[in-house]
Amino acid sequence: MTITATMPAHQIARVLARFCQDRDIPFSRFGRHAVGDPRLIYDVQGGRTLRPVTIDRINEALQRGGRP
Repeated sequence: MTITATMPAHQIARVLARFCQDRDIPFSRFGRHAVGDPRLIYDVQGGRTLRPVTIDRINEALQRGGRP
């Protein structure tokens, strides 16, 4: 599962939420480990636009399985 810059915010939020739920990781912990922002998933659910560097960091965290 990879996040791209062309994905709408609601789709990114859905992917991240499902990833966290499947691994029993709190949203805030994933955001903190991925990009240093515990509100990451909540903000994306609210329509936050992500910069390319943020998307890269999220994809790295997804590849690590959400671990720091």
